[in-house]
Amino acid sequence: METVDPRLGRAKSGGWSATGKLRQGDPTKQVTLQVQFPVSNNYTVQFKVDPQDPGAEGGFAIPEAEIVWSVEGNSITRRVSVTNGLAVTGVGQACRVTIRDMGVVNVGFTGQDYNASVQIAPGTRANVQNPPQLDGPFLEFGPGPVFIDTPIPKLVGICSVAVLASTNGLPWVQPGGILVQHISAAGVFNAYDPRQYFWVPIAPQAITLRITNFEAFNDAAKIIWGIDG
Repeated sequence: METVDPRLGRAKSGGWSATGKLRQGDPTKQVTLQVQFPVSNNYTVQFKVDPQDPGAEGGFAIPEAEIVWSVEGNSITRRVSVTNGLAVTGVGQACRVTIRDMGVVNVGFTGQDYNASVQIAPGTRANVQNPPQLDGPFLEFGPGPVFIDTPIPKLVGICSVAVLASTNGLPWVQPGGILVQHISAAGVFNAYDPRQYFWVPIAPQAITLRITNFEAFNDAAKIIWGIDG
């Protein structure tokens, strides 16, 4: 586990940072940064990662970060997929960031090490259209009608979802061919064609995302969770 003394960076720049090595497919090798701020306020966490491409046969890297904001002993967690330049804003008296790799190493290959860094500074994230994101599952459907239910992760800050759909590997899903529903214990909260919308807010009561394929073809869908921050 890689750590730094946050007081060193604060004395020089007004911010904090840490850097270290991640390993493809090894979530136990981590880069961490823990900071106690001088005052509770808005702070922004920003990331840099440099995963090496092992090739399709070797698997793939999936850097992911857990951000825990704390005020007077109470904490709120955000979990995000990490890309170069990703920024996440939160309010806190303290912050703990842990970066790890959740990727896959195929049999016969060794996970490669790569550089990762995190920095925290006062201020807020730029007002851009896309929220921070958490990679969701890739789903494959046989000919319909058939549906797959995916639990909506809790306690990580999910506020919206995007669903990307394809038919036989091509983006030619017919109107009404795919239906997305947000489901709670009380029933369906929302139902829509994912071709018509990208980021869709998730009701706090929703617990399941149901995707139904009505086409007579093999379809696929990729889920991307939008994270508050």
